[in-house]
Amino acid sequence: MALPSTLGVAGSPFREDLAALLADVFDAREAVAQRRHAPCGPGEPVAASRLRLLRALEAYAEALEVRHLPMPYGLRDELRIYRNVRF
Repeated sequence: MALPSTLGVAGSPFREDLAALLADVFDAREAVAQRRHAPCGPGEPVAASRLRLLRALEAYAEALEVRHLPMPYGLRDELRIYRNVRF
């Protein structure tokens, strides 16, 4: 399987896709933190925020794997934790 010729080129769709996926992870982490510290009541429950984070982590991990890039240890560990959380 041939990789795109834009591999590693700044501003390429290949890198922008990873940047967008990582931004999704950061946004999902922020949502979890906000829900954890929010008063109880109507709104998105913490479990839904955690599930959103898990999906974002999974998407980023898959993108790294497809590109044969290493998964940072912290992200790997965070993914393992959220895979084992009961929603």
